[in-house]
Amino acid sequence: MKIVHADFLEHAMHHFRFLEESYGFNREEAESRDEGTPDATTSLNYLNPDVGVGVKVILHHCDPYLGVALCELDRRNSIGKISFYGDSGFSRAMNLESLVEVKTDGQLPPIMPSNEAGITIPEIRRRMATRQELLNSRLEEVVRDLSDRLQKYGREVLQGDLRIFPIVQQFHRRKFLGA
Repeated sequence: MKIVHADFLEHAMHHFRFLEESYGFNREEAESRDEGTPDATTSLNYLNPDVGVGVKVILHHCDPYLGVALCELDRRNSIGKISFYGDSGFSRAMNLESLVEVKTDGQLPPIMPSNEAGITIPEIRRRMATRQELLNSRLEEVVRDLSDRLQKYGREVLQGDLRIFPIVQQFHRRKFLGA
């Protein structure tokens, strides 16, 4: 996965550059966590303290999954502990694909298959294999498509309008927790 790691960073910096150029975000240094463990991730964070929003582009190595989170910045103007479900004591966050599903009424399928509540173990394994194949064979396309979706469906949030957060978090909670 090391080659994918380097390629991911290169593609993400290229395709998400619009955040810096068009919205005034600052890109932080790439961050790798828990290398060699099932929780290993590589991420790029983009921050805009002027509007209180951060964007995390993250590659989960072992799951495998590549996604984008839109986050409220914490008191230090950084992406701290976040919750996609509205848990108290955490900054609010939402998954880009959940935002897209809400805004398109489910008409636009996710780029990478997800493991929502209620699917079987064999189906989880099949989806993991599909995600791995996507990352191995079409990584740049996946990164570009996520970037395109963020530009199209995340414009208001990138400008600081966070009113949609509760709606997307409620959708995300139902989809992934069945609650």
